[in-house]
Amino acid sequence: MTDATLEIPAELEFEARIARGHYGWRHPSLAEALFPVTGDQIGRREYKLFHFARNIPSDEAARLIREGGFEPARMGDILAYGEAFPNTQVRHPVVALGSAAEIDGKGSVPTLWFDGDERTIDLIWLDGDWHRNYRFLGVRPSLPVEAP
Repeated sequence: MTDATLEIPAELEFEARIARGHYGWRHPSLAEALFPVTGDQIGRREYKLFHFARNIPSDEAARLIREGGFEPARMGDILAYGEAFPNTQVRHPVVALGSAAEIDGKGSVPTLWFDGDERTIDLIWLDGDWHRNYRFLGVRPSLPVEAP
């Protein structure tokens, strides 16, 4: 079962994708050079939030997402999801394990989160286990809708 199917537009620039999310704060290292939105991250895509209800390392979370028939979400995916479902990250952080870059010497991934009274798009280190409160965004291409 998927949580949502979204159409990800191809024509948007990276900064426009960020702006459409209306985030109150953005990690300063979150840039297109490190987290590009490539052609395989656009078009009609299905999304599912995975919650493992326990602390879990990144590699195990990614493996379980794949076993569920999805791939770990990437930058374009998490931006589209944050724009479409802004209140999800207020309840719990949402992680895109499919886009990682080295920031300050540590592997980091984009995460939708909430800090005080503003939604944020942050970068969280991959080392260690994720707390049981985290959700992980899974994605897969959606089949075209056929006309009746």
